[in-house]
Amino acid sequence: MQVKNFKRDPGRIKQALVKRNGQYIAKETIRLMFPSYFADRGMADFSADYYVLGMFALITADSHYGVLNIPAMVKVSRGSISRVTVNKVEYIVLEYEPGSVVISTNRIVREDKLVYPIFNDLSFKGKIPWYMSGVNLGYILDGGSKYAGTDLGKNRKAIQVIFSLLARNPKNPNQAYRHVVNSFEEVDSEPPYYTALRNVQYLASNTFSKLTGANFRPGVNNALINPTTRVEPIERIFR
Repeated sequence: MQVKNFKRDPGRIKQALVKRNGQYIAKETIRLMFPSYFADRGMADFSADYYVLGMFALITADSHYGVLNIPAMVKVSRGSISRVTVNKVEYIVLEYEPGSVVISTNRIVREDKLVYPIFNDLSFKGKIPWYMSGVNLGYILDGGSKYAGTDLGKNRKAIQVIFSLLARNPKNPNQAYRHVVNSFEEVDSEPPYYTALRNVQYLASNTFSKLTGANFRPGVNNALINPTTRVEPIERIFR
């Protein structure tokens, strides 16, 4: 599926849904999309009722989309299911016809066990869905206390710093994305490349860390191709 020309427009999604008795009903054809790995990580459950982590995209037929951004499981209806590939990552798509219930209830069950897989997959593994912007990532754990009974997202600045490190210049991953982006419009038209927090290839700032961190071979390659120009304190200690 080609998503490059999709337009982020939360207002358009609100127009496509109507809330009635705690349910959200489609006024037009709408698709709900999330990564397939959610099902493997306990962030999607299709056993009896359908539950999906509230970190999914809603997409209209004219390619406008919005993103739900809460750390909790949301009960959704059984739509027509299919699988698509975006940027070599498999996604599950639930499609709903006009008049169909999309979100079955706005009542959320608080689960503290969700915070770790969310933070682990997004940051340490860098498995960030195509529809999640830097703004979404910075606020994903804001509702942690309300929806998950944890204060991990209480210090929003710390979370935002972490994800700003992961966002890299897509044309030169050795450069942080924040150094090249000039507006919010550019974030949608030219999104960053996200790396994993454990990836020393792009995040380590000195040769010692590149050689001793995770992913040894990429670290060595990067150390040879992009040698550091100064000695950092940690390197003086281990010389």
